[in-house]
Amino acid sequence: MLGVVIGAARCELALALFTGMPQVMTLSPTRGFVFLLQNFGEDIEAHREIMQNLDRTGTYLKYFGRKQDTVYIKNLLISIKLRWKKLVRRADEKGRLLQQAYKEDKRVSQ
Repeated sequence: MLGVVIGAARCELALALFTGMPQVMTLSPTRGFVFLLQNFGEDIEAHREIMQNLDRTGTYLKYFGRKQDTVYIKNLLISIKLRWKKLVRRADEKGRLLQQAYKEDKRVSQ
């Protein structure tokens, strides 16, 4: 979805340049998206401690639980870790793309 948003911001910029609309208005959507992504990054950081506690608890249960439960817990922990890494990686990637689009918009508006 963020890729669509970045594309929309670029389309707005092209439209602004074509129609002669003030360029100050084209930077505001990109700034808003940068702000939203920063808030999302703060949310991720806030949930990092929760993920660490979940990992600790799962590891404890994995070592001290029954054998049939251990396999299930181990698979759940692996799944959660992979999802978390994917979320963090995608958020970083989208952040870099958005920063790049913001710099490009800023460069074009000057």
